[in-house]
Amino acid sequence: MIVSRMRLKRIFSRFRNYDYTLLLLVAIVMGIGVVMIYSSSAPEKGNSYFKRQLLYCIASIFVMYAGSFIIGITGLVNRFMLKTELPFGKKWYFSILTLGYIVVALFQLMPLIQNKPINNYKRWIVIGDVQSGNYKTIQPSEVTKAFLIVYSAYLIIMILKTMGWKKITKWYQFVLNVFPLAVYFALTGILIVLVMKEDLSTAIVMLIIVFGMTFMGLKWEQFAAVFVYVFLGILAGYFMIFHTDAFRIERINIWREVETHEKGQQILQGMYAIANGGFLGKGLGNSVQKLGNVPESYNDMIFTIYCEELGVLGAFLLLFIYLLLIFRLLYIASKAVNRFETLIAYGIAIHITAQVCINVLVSTNAIPSTGIPLPFVSYGISSLIGLTIEMTIALSIARKSIEHNLELRRMESLGRYK
Repeated sequence: MIVSRMRLKRIFSRFRNYDYTLLLLVAIVMGIGVVMIYSSSAPEKGNSYFKRQLLYCIASIFVMYAGSFIIGITGLVNRFMLKTELPFGKKWYFSILTLGYIVVALFQLMPLIQNKPINNYKRWIVIGDVQSGNYKTIQPSEVTKAFLIVYSAYLIIMILKTMGWKKITKWYQFVLNVFPLAVYFALTGILIVLVMKEDLSTAIVMLIIVFGMTFMGLKWEQFAAVFVYVFLGILAGYFMIFHTDAFRIERINIWREVETHEKGQQILQGMYAIANGGFLGKGLGNSVQKLGNVPESYNDMIFTIYCEELGVLGAFLLLFIYLLLIFRLLYIASKAVNRFETLIAYGIAIHITAQVCINVLVSTNAIPSTGIPLPFVSYGISSLIGLTIEMTIALSIARKSIEHNLELRRMESLGRYK
């Protein structure tokens, strides 16, 4: 009887010792998104998009909460870990993430292999017949971003384990430091290039994630090699923009001449929507620009409709909630029990920050148009799935750190830990 009571107490303590703040912030942003999708999609799609997004949001919150008790990201990686000796006497680790990398790369290749373009883009795995209009889509790059965060953290930890020098003093030490970094950037770069082939904007977000996590994870002595990678990345970006597909150059021209360019209407009408809203907005559901002026206003341009209906004040409120969410992720990163989980939490925070900034800047025509959704607000099941995976991991990291700190306090109270 005593044992069963202790077991029940331990079970209930797990539910009590939980980061409900992060879960609440995510639920609030999701709620705002569901309301705005209903408002912006109703004239064109009726209630269908609203019902679908609402259903997936409820399921996502349940998955985040339940999954964070099941998934222990460090334990999962360590359980399926193999070691091998490198030529210069260090150990390299192969885990379940290596298999995951192959699966994600093949998953990312499927739209190209399938060859079923939608609006001239091969970004989606298509289930059904595109020509008849009876089809469903999955965008693999959203899951790839979530995997990239975990895999980048894993590779950075492995790099730090294989490097034994605190300071580089000889040329061969520099070469041996460059080699693991080259492997890291090559592996992450392959995923980015696979996405870049059809979706440059998402590839840019992934590049920001990798750079941010590299900055947070590696020592300053190792940044000589990073500078080389940055230079090559800038050259690749310049080549992709100015020497490849004409539509990328056209998007820059639209951005520069949005008022006169024949294809600048979506951005221009979105700016009109923001201007129409003023400080307090026209009221929820009272947007005029969503009535055919801003195409697919429930997707990437949903922020403009939000501003028209709820005004600049509402926009600042939404951005403030995002800021709280990002700071909460940074707090979780600072309290994580190991460096691997710290880097993952940083990576999730960088991802959310990058997408919010890019979406808002595009909506206000501060940068050229890209297809980046507003996290948890824009309509899109694939985006929601990718973000749900990330938040589940973040909640798991937070739960583990809370339990770890409580255990340390208990041991200190018993005099067993100093």
